[in-house]
Amino acid sequence: MTIPRGLDKLYTGSTDGTVRTWDYHTGECVNVANLRSEVTSLISDGPWIFVGLLNTVMAYNIDTASQYTLDGPIGQVRAMIVGNDTLLAGAENGVISAWGGSSEGNSPFKLVASLHGHTKSVVCLVIGTLTKLYSGSEDQSIKVFLLFHNMESDL
Repeated sequence: MTIPRGLDKLYTGSTDGTVRTWDYHTGECVNVANLRSEVTSLISDGPWIFVGLLNTVMAYNIDTASQYTLDGPIGQVRAMIVGNDTLLAGAENGVISAWGGSSEGNSPFKLVASLHGHTKSVVCLVIGTLTKLYSGSEDQSIKVFLLFHNMESDL
């Protein structure tokens, strides 16, 4: 569930493959998007809503009504966070994919790194400082990754 800053809408994702938009003043559902894949993570940052799905992250821009598919994850995306102007997504295979802003090509995002270290699904991500990412996994470990400067971009 996420409430993008400055909006009066609440967004929820479901294991039934839908993302619902709710008016948080009335509590009424105002839109249902069927993504045909289990939604296991949902966050927002600025005008962007990021939806974690099987083998992909969908990026929706609320202002422009545009959407993009961010490839990179293998398996279900279980956790996402935006930090240091980078979108990070942890997947079932234990890898954390990182996207930064891009002015090249058809997408405003490009895959800038894949962080390895876990042997099972990454289930939580936390930015501890501007340069450290902490990740928790079903392999019963916590890893610390240093986020490097060339991962910085404008999301």
